[in-house]
Amino acid sequence: MATLHFAPHRSSRQYACSTSDGERRTYDGVIVANGHLWDPFVPDYPGRFEGRTLHSGRYRSTGDLEGGRVLVVGAGNSGCDLAVDAAQAGRETYVSVRNGLVFQPKTLFGRPRSELPLLTRLPAPGAGDPSTDRRRAGSA
Repeated sequence: MATLHFAPHRSSRQYACSTSDGERRTYDGVIVANGHLWDPFVPDYPGRFEGRTLHSGRYRSTGDLEGGRVLVVGAGNSGCDLAVDAAQAGRETYVSVRNGLVFQPKTLFGRPRSELPLLTRLPAPGAGDPSTDRRRAGSA
């Protein structure tokens, strides 16, 4: 297996990449996907659960989901994507989170949310909440 080396170009915003086997290429960006899901963490919960538990790193398709009801623990990117998959597959889907969240669609009317001018003028989630709004909390 080749080793990858990369460094930013000094004169541009690109990255020079080379492998230990001699291949060289230039890219506009580099994504480091370091595989933190290779050893999934599934915490112990009090009580008993007889159903199947599945970490998002092991999920491949809705065929991995058993039964008609699914509980997704966590609302990060993977959790939200899995909840959508389960719901679209007709499963009764629940999401468990530590704190209240504002869910926003990735697309609206077939366009990415960031491309819609109306949505760029809406207040950020939590705006007006003294515990999260810095302007109201006294800091600038």
